Order: sequence, then structure tokens, then C-alpha cells
Amino acid sequence: MMFIGLFSLPLRPFMRRLLLFLSIILSFLLPSQVTGREIDSTLTISVLTCSPGQETYSLYGHTAIRVRGEQPRHYDRVYNYGVFDFYEPNFTWRFTLGECDYMLYGFSFEEFLLEYRERGSSVTEQVLNLLPYEAARLVDSLAVNSWPKNRFYRYNVLRNNCTTKARDIIEWCIDGEVEYLPFHDPKFTHRQLLHRFTAGHPWAQEGNDLLLGADADTLISQ
Repeated sequence: MMFIGLFSLPLRPFMRRLLLFLSIILSFLLPSQVTGREIDSTLTISVLTCSPGQETYSLYGHTAIRVRGEQPRHYDRVYNYGVFDFYEPNFTWRFTLGECDYMLYGFSFEEFLLEYRERGSSVTEQVLNLLPYEAARLVDSLAVNSWPKNRFYRYNVLRNNCTTKARDIIEWCIDGEVEYLPFHDPKFTHRQLLHRFTAGHPWAQEGNDLLLGADADTLISQ
């Protein structure tokens, strides 16, 4: 996750969902017109996984999407659903309650990597095996959804976060299905899994346990 000192009036939740739906439909219907370019056959799309940090908002690690291409000129950007206004009042309290508005931003890869290097986090890259038109559709959808009127969403630490948003838009933009590795771990609840990441941070763990409520005690599905 990253934070940025921006103060913008977010759209109502219904309008944000409607704009997200319309923008994705538009990218399906007009994939080459959304950004005013032809499909770039050199496109490479990757998922970036960042190891946990020490701040409350970074204890669980992070996921972002990297986009590289050569047409019309070289570019290398990261689309990050983990951007928020850290100066929003009662941020930690609202973060745990799932009442924060996060946003999607595009950064240069160098800028993104520098922040995580300075934090001491590792960054692992997984290149996605996408067809050119699927990659173009994903890039167009990310671009549209990073527009100021579209970029906000209501964050939930368990069900609607910077990793689930990246997963969702990838699944939206491919014609097939994503095959996930089988889940062989013993059955865990959300709370038990979160405790793996907060074990060395007793105040964060105590706050999570108090504020997340019974929903955190449900078993995690595949």
C-alpha cells in the first residue's frame, strides 16, 4: 500500500460501482479506442507481490499490477489499488472497520520499486500469460479506472482490498478462467490468518481482534 496527500471528494458508493461497471463494459466494446491506440503486441502484464512492512497499513503485504510496452514508445507503469490519504482523521480505526476510501493510481515502476526498497520489502513479479487483446483490454480498463472520477473505492481489510481489486479486474478482462493452485493448508479463519502477520505487533493485533468482530471468525474458502 502507498499513501498520498490528496484531498478529493469521493463519489457515492453506488455511483463508483456504476462507473466501474460501465468503464469495463466500454473497454470490452471499444478496446482500441479507450486510449486512442492500436493493440500493442509488446504488452507484458505482471502481478507484483510485496512482502509485509512494519506500519499498520503494510503488515499484510501488498499486490499491484505492472504494465510494460514499447508502442508508441517505451513505458513501464504500476497500477496500485493501495493508495490512500494517510492524513484522513482516525485512519487506523477506520481502516480496521473497513470505512476507508482507497484509490487506484498509476506510478512509474521505478517510483513504485523505490518505495518498497526503502521500506525493506521484497517485490516478486509473476508475468501473466495473456493474449494480446486480453492484455490490451486490461490496460485500458486500468487506465479508465484510474481516472479521478473512477479511482475511489470503499476499502475492506478482508473482502475488498488492494489485492482483491487486482484479482477482480484481471478476471474481468480475460476470456478464460484463472486457475489457482489448490489450497492445501489446514482450515483457518480470517482471524487466525491475520494473526500470522500481526504476531509481532500486539497493539495492531488487539485492535483487529476488537474491531473486526465475528466476521473474522469465518473459515477461509478456496
